[in-house]
Amino acid sequence: MRPWLLRLAPEEVVAADSPTGAGGAIAANMRVIGWPVDDEAAALLPCETHILRSPDELAANLGLDAFSLSKVG
Repeated sequence: MRPWLLRLAPEEVVAADSPTGAGGAIAANMRVIGWPVDDEAAALLPCETHILRSPDELAANLGLDAFSLSKVG
């Protein structure tokens, strides 16, 4: 991930990645979200990862309302 190509500071970036990539993003001072399939997969993510389990949690974590999120895609 190269946020500087978009002229963004790491603190302005939200990353979603594998456990290894999530660790790198956290080390680079980025916020990391994860939507694991189960608790076993969640345990593989760094503890700083914001674990999300529903579209409502995703919307809240990104500062959106669930209605606007449902219109994406």
